[in-house]
Amino acid sequence: MKFLEQPIFFAIILILNNTSPLLAASFDCKKARTDIEKMICNSSQLSKADEQMGIAYKKLRHKLPKSERQLLLNDQRTWLQERDNVLRTCIEIDCEIQFYQVRIQQLGPIERVSFNCQKAATPLEKMICNSPLLGHVDGRVAKLYKSLQNELRDNQHQWLKERDMELARPFCDVECIWQYYKYRIEFLVRYMF
Repeated sequence: MKFLEQPIFFAIILILNNTSPLLAASFDCKKARTDIEKMICNSSQLSKADEQMGIAYKKLRHKLPKSERQLLLNDQRTWLQERDNVLRTCIEIDCEIQFYQVRIQQLGPIERVSFNCQKAATPLEKMICNSPLLGHVDGRVAKLYKSLQNELRDNQHQWLKERDMELARPFCDVECIWQYYKYRIEFLVRYMF
């Protein structure tokens, strides 16, 4: 009898291990409809990354004022569409995970502005200080750069000069600045990979 119980026990563990992504994704895998959602649910790595992204998104969204929540919501919808396209066409090793890591780093953990807002002198610095979303993304760039500063010092100084010129234009609003910083985070995350 014990001989029969052991294989059944191991079979149950194997089934539970293979279904664990059902609990991990940012959505209910039992309701997965699209091929991409099913792909995420069938991969423990993607499922975990999706869960981390979902948690980071919710935390950041919760911290933002209503006007910026809508901006983040629209941005997330665009990212989800892009995610579906990327996951369908990934051919490089870890392409999917890199894609998720960029988004996770854009969203969290929540950071503060990287400079002293009491000394903010330019209109750009003042916009960053007055926006929880921009303060966060400025802090994320600073945090990611810190671990790479020995390798990217000149690159970062050049980026800061370009940032100040590009984002000082009168048409550049919170969304424009958010996009610019997101691209920098993507560069820094991909550099780390």
